[in-house]
Amino acid sequence: MRRVFLLLAISFTAGMSAFGQTHNITGKILDENNQGFPGAAILVKGTAVGSVTDANGDFNIDVPDGKQTLTIQALGYQNVSVRDTGQQSFVVHLKLASKELEAAVVTALGIKREKRELGYSSTTINNEDLTSGGGSSALDDLQGKVAGANITSNTGGPGGSTRVVLRGEKSILKDNNALIVIDGVIMNNFDRTVDPSGLTQVDFGNSANDLDPDEIESITVLEGPAAAALYGSIGANGALMITTKAGKHREGNKKSKLDVTYKATYTESQILKLPEIQGQYGQGNLYVPGYYPDDRQDNFSWGPQFDNQLKPWGQIINGQQLVKPYSFQPDALKSFFNNGKTLNNFLSIAGGSENSTYFLSINAMNNNGIVPSTFYNKYSVRFNASTELSNNFYSSVNVNYINNYSRAENGGQSSGGVMQNLLLIPNDIPIWELSNLANHFYSMDYIDTAGTHRYGYFGGYNKNPYWAAQNYKNLDNSNRIVGDYNIGYKKGEFNVYDRMGIDFTSDETQFETPAVNDQPADQTGRYAQLNYINNGGYSQTMYNAFRFYNDLIANYAHQFNQDFGINALIGDNVTMKQDRYLNGTISPVTSGLVIPGFYSLTNNSGPITGYNTLYDERTFGIYADIKLNYKKELFVEMTGRNDINSTLPTNHNSFFYPGINASWVFTERIKGAFKEKVMNYGKIRMGTSGVGAGGIAYVNNPAAYNQTAITSSFGSIVPPFNSTPAYQIQQTFGPGNLKPELTREYEVGTDLSFF
Repeated sequence: MRRVFLLLAISFTAGMSAFGQTHNITGKILDENNQGFPGAAILVKGTAVGSVTDANGDFNIDVPDGKQTLTIQALGYQNVSVRDTGQQSFVVHLKLASKELEAAVVTALGIKREKRELGYSSTTINNEDLTSGGGSSALDDLQGKVAGANITSNTGGPGGSTRVVLRGEKSILKDNNALIVIDGVIMNNFDRTVDPSGLTQVDFGNSANDLDPDEIESITVLEGPAAAALYGSIGANGALMITTKAGKHREGNKKSKLDVTYKATYTESQILKLPEIQGQYGQGNLYVPGYYPDDRQDNFSWGPQFDNQLKPWGQIINGQQLVKPYSFQPDALKSFFNNGKTLNNFLSIAGGSENSTYFLSINAMNNNGIVPSTFYNKYSVRFNASTELSNNFYSSVNVNYINNYSRAENGGQSSGGVMQNLLLIPNDIPIWELSNLANHFYSMDYIDTAGTHRYGYFGGYNKNPYWAAQNYKNLDNSNRIVGDYNIGYKKGEFNVYDRMGIDFTSDETQFETPAVNDQPADQTGRYAQLNYINNGGYSQTMYNAFRFYNDLIANYAHQFNQDFGINALIGDNVTMKQDRYLNGTISPVTSGLVIPGFYSLTNNSGPITGYNTLYDERTFGIYADIKLNYKKELFVEMTGRNDINSTLPTNHNSFFYPGINASWVFTERIKGAFKEKVMNYGKIRMGTSGVGAGGIAYVNNPAAYNQTAITSSFGSIVPPFNSTPAYQIQQTFGPGNLKPELTREYEVGTDLSFF
């Protein structure tokens, strides 16, 4: 059921006597589900007399004698006109307006407005459309549903990072992702993608994917700065306004009804696309002098042409060697990947009375990835409640706890890079057989009868990808609490409320690099000097993030008469951000593991490197928004915000940016069959807005000192060296006069609905 509330309160006039005598009319306004609709406006045509339905959808109005037409207006529904023919009571059924132009839209600060009012582009996706594909990520589920949105995923599976860029990249240095706002509160969308070695990438996903799609009621995409200007600098890239599910009010004296929902979803996924490879030549290299044409240790596929004859391959171990047809294996790469399996369980309990609502949900998602040994498990609990207090006060609370535990593969160019090792396998090798790591011909580390560690895998320059996926462990465990509390006072045309939100994250990542010292099993000389040596390593990082947001907002809505209305808002915002990092690393290059397979920062053969970093940032802003409307067809909105940001020098840290937009629903001037049968709705919109942004924390500060490895052409030295500490001055530092980054956007567009 769609339930929206009218933002424009109706003004009353004291000059009722000017119309002479009056008569009283009562009635009830019902929505499409035959439930009372609160906040609907009842206007007496040709007068300034009006009323608003109460929480049960009931109204009471004194109509001047001689006036016979009542107009009912409700956000998201078609206007209804009824004639007063002498009856004292009315029951009016509302009909939903066109989804394209009349539906309610969640705009900046979580305010609901009719789409026709907006002078900028917006798209709303409901839960049914969002979850129709059975995906596990709300952001991935937006792909193909929002015009102008570039939505890309690193992995395509659960747990991978997703970027949502609206209308292109805007900032050179800062994040270009759209702002994520949940129930009016900003979400810390931090990136868990890390680079532990400088040559690899491990993608644990970004935190916006923590939210379960089944918990979402709708997502409204505000595509540009004009739409999200009231959020200040963080709204420069547009915003995703996420509304979560909540309990429903019960009409009148009806008993509270308990709604229980259980949903179980099982999905399987396969690799979608792989690099195209040639199928004419196999292992070896005919074109480089000194190479064996059929070199069985090589990773090139430019040997002799395929002849489909039996041919030995791989190392010779104890006088034995594998034999296979020398032919192209078109499905070899695909055979490496598993069918990804995801089981998602969702349970919710919701209910409400006339004055209060509650909603509780529990979600568990368990995934085994398409890359061997990878997994992603997510568990969450969400609770929200609202209540109407006495004396026109109201309040609500929303709390969400999320736990993620995942293991991701190595990417990029590193010894444990799964895709790199997979793509270095010649195209005649039966890759699916390599999964049997107990077989000495496929093993990367076994002990022979003499007690020597050896590897029997054919490749002299790459690793068995199954072994790499199994032994290079990258683990992430994240615990998160996101919540907000609202308290407000609403009477008549005034609404004042304070909204406080927090977002706390504790995240731990671990990276395990196996320690090996293996000789090739082949003693014929073909694998001479191709020992596999790695000192082993371990890295552990603790990340704690805290976000605090507080908005104090006052809103005034007034309809002067049937033609003119105003909606004015003023507020202030306090944003505090803190990020702490604590890292310890045993590097395979400058240190190593003493005991192979024991991953602890106490198991180091050399110096341990690390860092302890703190980032603090604060922003204070004040903002205002004024919207004027004429006959609910012409709208003009003016916005302005001034921020003071801690990342900028004091002479540049305060900056103001205004905006203005307008829209005209021109089909309100069209009558007859053309409107009814051809162009049902049409709107022209235009606007311009600016958004300011501060810098990255501390980049404007003078250069400092840090303790890092001293690198030269002779190698690296990690201080302290022979108990002597050493520090280096930072190589980059700010200019000292950094100014705010300003984004200015101009927008012209139209929304049309036909037939």
